[in-house]
Amino acid sequence: MITPGPGHVMSELKRIIVVDNGDREPEAALSAELAELGYASITTSVEAAPDVFAAMAEPDAVLLHIADHNDARTDAAFAAFADRLERAHPHIPVIRLDGARDSLGGSHLATLQSRIGLATTAVTPAKPPRL
Repeated sequence: MITPGPGHVMSELKRIIVVDNGDREPEAALSAELAELGYASITTSVEAAPDVFAAMAEPDAVLLHIADHNDARTDAAFAAFADRLERAHPHIPVIRLDGARDSLGGSHLATLQSRIGLATTAVTPAKPPRL
């Protein structure tokens, strides 16, 4: 394990809520990908998302993982949740991830990092004392 030396200050862990339709395969879980990148996340279904959002500390971002095969009711639930969230908390990025891509690679990862920053960053270390 690498620990920062004196003078380094680590940023607070970025928190992300992943909202999906509840059908998730363990090997395709975005939470595992986010953890590997250094982000803390919680995954919830779109139906439970408002309750989860209300019960936890405000997240740094919300990822909507929208499957390609949703029914009209589920698509409407995603749209309604995103609309309420964007109106009530316009400072929280809401990133839509379509079902065609189950990973955070490429533009989705770049969007996440540009909107909330890298998962862990260190500030410039303090200058060593002169001898």
